[in-house]
Amino acid sequence: MTSDNARRRGSAVDGQHDDGPSPTHVVLVVDSDDTVTEMIARTLRDSYTVRTADDSPGAFASSDEEVSVVVLDPAVFDRADPAVVDTLTGDSNCRVAALTDGTERDPDGPFDAHLGKPVAPDALRSTVDRLCHCVVYRDTLDEYFDVARARAGLLPGDPQRQRLDRRIEEIRSRLDDAAATLDSHDIYDAALRESESAPTDVGIDPDW
Repeated sequence: MTSDNARRRGSAVDGQHDDGPSPTHVVLVVDSDDTVTEMIARTLRDSYTVRTADDSPGAFASSDEEVSVVVLDPAVFDRADPAVVDTLTGDSNCRVAALTDGTERDPDGPFDAHLGKPVAPDALRSTVDRLCHCVVYRDTLDEYFDVARARAGLLPGDPQRQRLDRRIEEIRSRLDDAAATLDSHDIYDAALRESESAPTDVGIDPDW
């Protein structure tokens, strides 16, 4: 999966952005049992764009930069290509929820959430909603870094600095809104995820 989130959140410079979970978020559901994938897709389809796959090649083919959340049964990949799971869980702009039998959940594993089978619709909706909010927070943080980098490249007195200062304040407000829906663990995890947008050589003015 490509880690480019530009299509999902728009341009940091022109001010386009995604305000939160909506049909613009794509959820990929992967399970070898068609009954499970159909139930999950039916439950989520009113709020999200849903893709389904029943095997590892199908999951890989359906994965791209538009996917915000993957709901998968790890057993599908244990039998085929576990490297696909590593690819999905290693993407900083995607969250992965594992479907389990309810008895084995590794808190230190690669997944962002676990859902026991049979999946309860309310738990499914709330989990996917939370993970989409995590994606929004990470995307907005990336947007902040993009604008910070652009501002740092301007000379003092450049009129563009004031415009970018206003953009940064607006982005900060959206970061606060996104953070209000998350717990401290989700915020910490989102902030630590690697991203191509995170600046390594930009000094951020603490007075912004």
